[in-house]
Amino acid sequence: MVEKVITDRMGNKYKVKDNTLEEFKLAEGQTHAVIPHSVDTIGGRAFSSCRGLTTIKIPEGVENIGERAFYHCKALTTVVIPKGVTCIGDYAFFSCTNLTSVVIIEGVETIGEGVFNNCTALTTLVIPDGVRSIGKYAFLNCTALTTVMIPDSVRSIGKDSFWLCSIKKVILPAHINEKQFHDIFGREITETGMTVIKQALVAQIPMNLLSSGKRYLKYRWQRSFIAAVLCIHERTWHKEGLKLPVELWGIILGFVYNQYLSEKQVASGADAELLPTK
Repeated sequence: MVEKVITDRMGNKYKVKDNTLEEFKLAEGQTHAVIPHSVDTIGGRAFSSCRGLTTIKIPEGVENIGERAFYHCKALTTVVIPKGVTCIGDYAFFSCTNLTSVVIIEGVETIGEGVFNNCTALTTLVIPDGVRSIGKYAFLNCTALTTVMIPDSVRSIGKDSFWLCSIKKVILPAHINEKQFHDIFGREITETGMTVIKQALVAQIPMNLLSSGKRYLKYRWQRSFIAAVLCIHERTWHKEGLKLPVELWGIILGFVYNQYLSEKQVASGADAELLPTK
């Protein structure tokens, strides 16, 4: 086993053993850290309760973030989980109460139990295609979180993973049913007041793209984004069929692409047409 202490140009110290960062010490007067490129694993509690740390640079060589790695880092404000990380361990960012933005680059497969539990300032969250499981309590009590998009790649979402949030708009995988909704959000659908949109298969989208003069409306439909839509309307589940009111197509398309349907357009399966925003 090779153990060493790396000191960066700011005076921060990183205790590394066999490419695992085991312990971090923030230099006096510093607020930023850059994890050495030799590290492939951030060990459990490596940054735990590092209360002066506001920003962290995680290099692409990191593959795993251990349990409670950034537990109680109260001053941490933004996090980018880079390409290469496949697993975010249980309670990794628990109670980082000043964390406002989390961007997870495609590559992560597992978001563990309670990872962002009690991150009460979190407003921006990007969950990429490729994530397969979200652990229970993962986003519990993220009281500032208002919008969530969960890609269709997610096959398992733990109990109460989004309970006690302030979510107003959510896009869910097509397979989520009403019971699962209750388990995930801690409430019945009719009690939430949310705009809920469900995804389906890309092959189900029958749409024409119209042109207007020299302006063309073109979309590159990404994996796990909206295709045929099964959604809640007037608090009822539409389990089959594509006929949706124009205003719902407007919400759906506007949410993802900032494009809206004309009020006169009839959105019903193959007859659905998209018009340029005026």
